[in-house]
Amino acid sequence: DTHFTEVKKYLDALNIPYTVDPGIVRGLDYYTRTVFEFVSADDGLTVLGGGRYDGLVKEIGGQDTPAVGFAMGAERLLDIFQKYNNDIKEKIS
Repeated sequence: DTHFTEVKKYLDALNIPYTVDPGIVRGLDYYTRTVFEFVSADDGLTVLGGGRYDGLVKEIGGQDTPAVGFAMGAERLLDIFQKYNNDIKEKIS
């Protein structure tokens, strides 16, 4: 697939490491093309996941609109941040 080849080309050019998982399932059938997950190296849990859903807006009655989206586990992200940044003392408000 040309699209996926281009995605990998850009990731490589930016030195962003990735693993291709042909069995990845995001659980929603409206995704098209590339789906992705950011997985914690510490525990293997997904921190953020999403993908392309180019046909979704049209499917629910809107214009044909290319799109990408994601959802994240805020608690998991915060736990990882705190683990690797416990020397930060300033409280952010």
